[in-house]
Amino acid sequence: MVLSRIILFIFLLFPSFLIVAQTAATRTINGTVYDDSNGESLIGALISQKTTQSAATTNAYGFFSMEVSGDNPVIEISYLGYITYKMMVDPNSTKALNIRLSLESNVMDEIVITADQHKAEEYVRSTTMGKVDIPIAVLEKLPVIFGESDVMKVIQLMPGVQKGSGIGLGLYVRGGGNDENLILLDEATVYNPGHLLGFLSVFNTPSLKSVD
Repeated sequence: MVLSRIILFIFLLFPSFLIVAQTAATRTINGTVYDDSNGESLIGALISQKTTQSAATTNAYGFFSMEVSGDNPVIEISYLGYITYKMMVDPNSTKALNIRLSLESNVMDEIVITADQHKAEEYVRSTTMGKVDIPIAVLEKLPVIFGESDVMKVIQLMPGVQKGSGIGLGLYVRGGGNDENLILLDEATVYNPGHLLGFLSVFNTPSLKSVD
């Protein structure tokens, strides 16, 4: 009778031991992926562990977080135009990973893509309704004020945006009011985007990576 109780007790605890062992073998790692040449963070880089099909992508700041399994897990970091990098994660380390990717040395010839100028598809640039992306290269080519490109003035030239009739950086988007706009810089709210009576904005265009 006593022996049967001991066997039953061990049988009931065995699944718990398996769960604890599996949990101990799985942990979360995090880090940031950079461009090795200039130190810029890479947005959308893919980090994966092939053996477990676990994967993650870097956010707007180049940061990622994912779960890995195994005693010595190997992760693979890839990004378009960069050399794929593999590394073994130290099971005893709790430090964030700083990963630097190098550009591929192979240089392709210039590719020119042409299309029929009369096709309607040419004017469809995005399927995201109501969103306009402004490349920094476009900001540098558009008309400037006082010799400097101003992102707020360029936004006033976008379709559906109208500037105010008075002094200031008033923006009226698709018939909305000037006080109905939300301006964010790195997810931080900017309450007063202008200075010098609103003729200039507070944003330094060369320091911006993207505008939408």
